Amino acid sequence: MAEYLQQLPLYHASEHRRNIELFGKEINKGLLFDRWFGGYDSQWQVDKLSNPGLGKHPLSWLEGECGNKKTLERFCIKQLSMINQLGGCVVSASLDWHMVTGTGEAHPLENGFLWHHNLATPYLPASSIKGMLRTWLTLWAPKTFTEDEILLLLGNERDSDTSQIGNLILFDATPIDCPVLTLDIMTPHCGEWYQKGSTTPGEPETVPADWQSPTPITFLAVKKANFLFSMAARNAEARILLPRVNEALTEALSILGIGAKTAAGYGLMQPIKEGQFAAETMLNDIKQREERRKEQYKDKIRRLSMTENQRKVDDLGKLLIACINDKEKENLNTDIAQLVHCALNENWSSQEQLALSNIIKDYSLWHKVKNKEKSKERKAFLLQLEA
Repeated sequence: MAEYLQQLPLYHASEHRRNIELFGKEINKGLLFDRWFGGYDSQWQVDKLSNPGLGKHPLSWLEGECGNKKTLERFCIKQLSMINQLGGCVVSASLDWHMVTGTGEAHPLENGFLWHHNLATPYLPASSIKGMLRTWLTLWAPKTFTEDEILLLLGNERDSDTSQIGNLILFDATPIDCPVLTLDIMTPHCGEWYQKGSTTPGEPETVPADWQSPTPITFLAVKKANFLFSMAARNAEARILLPRVNEALTEALSILGIGAKTAAGYGLMQPIKEGQFAAETMLNDIKQREERRKEQYKDKIRRLSMTENQRKVDDLGKLLIACINDKEKENLNTDIAQLVHCALNENWSSQEQLALSNIIKDYSLWHKVKNKEKSKERKAFLLQLEA
């Protein structure tokens, strides 16, 4: 049995198609890519160019959207809420072209990919963002920040004699909506030189020459995506610099790019300035949501100290304030009449009656009717409430 299991893969390529048909595009492609690769044959060999069973590349089923839209939306809201609480800054950016992340990760096809374990989408780790930002501030735009400011924000480099932690907190960049994946191909013409040139130099097969056969290599890339970059500060001194860091990050993404193969144009991004995915729009929405939540909490605490009659008056006031025209206010006249009747004939306190009268006079049209007799009668009721 052990010999049989060693010869037969535990997971067949045909299982991919069955799983994808069962779960659809929202299946965790990252889990299948990392742990359930389906490109093995019965001898545990991998055909890197095509899948004999399907006539396609073993990774062709990964093309298209990945992740769950609602899950990504909830994750984005949580991230923005945390940044809002920390007083941080955010940048939303859209890919110009393709992007590659995590090519150094171990994989049977020798070209890995970095997947977010919970979101099942590609992402950019904070360490990569910090490295790109340090390169931009020290080499490409050295006059943007002083050396002391860079030390304050990013800390010392590894080979430094001293040790100082940076006060800039960078978070992983995650997609705002479902990214689209594709398969790209690179064709190194001197493969033997890359692999064996350092160990056996000078041999005809290990020199960079034009007689070597090109080897096409297929790898997974992000074709289309919108990413959210977020940052915060450990202290007030660094927090003052956050808007400038935000601008520097935006410039670095649009000029340097991020991820692998940036020299070939991969990983370049442009800031999203308009629409629902614009960073300022998303953060303002979160701030307004937080303000509403705080107001609702305060209102809940305030109403706990009220009597039942005071809550009825408070509810009427909210309805009247929410009315956008006179017709809507007039539709509440019947409810007001019933509440006035209760206030005058039931055991309402003088304060409760006075509060009801003030709400009616300030916000309603109940006592402002064209019928003089009815108007006179209703004003008399208000006087009784104020007595």
